[in-house]
Amino acid sequence: MICLKANLEAMWQIWGHLRGTKGRHCWRSKVDIDTDLPTILARWEGVVQAFTWSGPSVPDKIFNASGYAPGSWRTATLLGLDPKVIRATTALKRLLHGRQRTLLRAAINLNVRNRETSRLKGKIGRVSRSILQEDRPLYPIETLRTSEF
Repeated sequence: MICLKANLEAMWQIWGHLRGTKGRHCWRSKVDIDTDLPTILARWEGVVQAFTWSGPSVPDKIFNASGYAPGSWRTATLLGLDPKVIRATTALKRLLHGRQRTLLRAAINLNVRNRETSRLKGKIGRVSRSILQEDRPLYPIETLRTSEF
């Protein structure tokens, strides 16, 4: 279970870098991937290798649980990375226990609810500033200058 979660976390990290979300550097070239991906994969591999397994083939099975082992991520190109991450994430979510999937859905629902609340607060705040005529123009007149000055 812990190894599956580590794999899922690695997929979310990769997805975040592909999209540039939550302050992650957006990958635009192979150099960006080669810079960030080894640390993500090392974390995932470290979690799996920290356990004592009954045989040498067990970690390989765990690494391939999503259909993509760490080696396939190292050789991946930027162009085909999106569908691979989606397929791997979907496969890993299916392997999680039902309680874990329920907790995951609850966390997602909470994040969506918070995002919607903040969006509505922003809209309400803009409307109230507009009614109270507190809206600031995008470019104040003091900042506009002509070529004569």
